[in-house]
Amino acid sequence: GGAVREWCLEAEAEGPPYFVAAVVYVRVREEDLPELSRLDLLHWLAYYRYAGVDHVYVYDCAAYPHERVDEALRPAIRSGYVTYVDYTHAAIRFRESGRPGSQHKSAVQLPAKEHARTHYGHEFTWAVLMDMDEYPHAPADLEPGFLARFLAASPPDVSAHVLENHIMFGTRDYSRSPALLGQVPYVTRRPYNQLRKPIQRADRSTSFKVIHHASVKNGRSVTPPPSALRMNHVWGGRFQNKEYDWGPTLPPKIADAVDPIDLSPILNRLLECPFQMEGNRRAYEARLKAMQEGDQQVQEGQQGEEGQQGEYRSPHT
Repeated sequence: GGAVREWCLEAEAEGPPYFVAAVVYVRVREEDLPELSRLDLLHWLAYYRYAGVDHVYVYDCAAYPHERVDEALRPAIRSGYVTYVDYTHAAIRFRESGRPGSQHKSAVQLPAKEHARTHYGHEFTWAVLMDMDEYPHAPADLEPGFLARFLAASPPDVSAHVLENHIMFGTRDYSRSPALLGQVPYVTRRPYNQLRKPIQRADRSTSFKVIHHASVKNGRSVTPPPSALRMNHVWGGRFQNKEYDWGPTLPPKIADAVDPIDLSPILNRLLECPFQMEGNRRAYEARLKAMQEGDQQVQEGQQGEEGQQGEYRSPHT
């Protein structure tokens, strides 16, 4: 195993009150285009801890038993870094209701986030309300604690920072890195659209049932310049894997709008941590082998085994 640094999931975490916490909704399912897995969730958690997030409330919205993530999260739960919230009852109830998938967000995802505010909001100052394919990024500060430093410097009247949305493009290349952020090589030069995500003060919040704006009762809601802090939203797989075979050359329209991105100064530190459990490592190696053989489809007979190894995937806003 690697060294247990302060950002590793096994490192013992302090209890509340927390300066920065994150709330994340998770459903891992195999048919998801972004190909997000339990291993990606572990990397996401470690990245957030590296950024200076003191605690994460993980809402497991599995609709089937094989989608659950609690076993994969054991190291982070034991260390005190993660509060695991079993929200599967809501997901199962929604599945059994027969309601259209378009209503899942309002029926499961947003109520889960609001549950975090009403049940745990007294435990932290700042709440990061992003998904597991979304990463706060300070281009000029790649050192541990960059997000906490940014928030500590906030003017007292600022109640929310709503981060611009920069999209990371490119088909996932598993030969580049075990981590999602190292597999997708390009990021949009400018904000891609208005689908921003908030970091807001819990004590000034009126709701966490928000997606692309902040909901605060007083103080200012500001959008930082992307050069100071932005959101990198990984779309590698969201549609490219199914609609484009990009290879080494990007379509001209995309190539003119993106720059290469290298997050190895952070990823190299994260990947020294021992949190890559053997099952997740086997899943990654199996997927890499399948890609090298030109077979990107998981055979039905392997799905049960992969459920134990962490290869079911997760959709997000």
